[in-house]
Amino acid sequence: MIPIWLIVAVVILLVIVILTKSMNHIYFLAWIRQNFFYFFVIGILLFVSYSFFVIYATNNLDLGSYEGFARAANVYFVWLRNVFSNMAKVTGYVISQDWTNATAG
Repeated sequence: MIPIWLIVAVVILLVIVILTKSMNHIYFLAWIRQNFFYFFVIGILLFVSYSFFVIYATNNLDLGSYEGFARAANVYFVWLRNVFSNMAKVTGYVISQDWTNATAG
């Protein structure tokens, strides 16, 4: 038979471990919330740089001249407008759906 003091010690140890782990998560989430603006800006910059690189590589754009840069900017902003337009269409479609459970009732 397992002694009761061993069970109590294990339970107390588990409670301490869970509390310390959750405190680390709470501090981490508070740190993210405190620095959310920086994460948001870095995310936007990563999205813009990666998407511009993909557009540049796909369309063989020339960034060495003003005309090439203007064409690259035009292609990028047309692509970006289409992305937001498609997001709006998908969001509108999702909102207009009947999300009630048809099998309940």
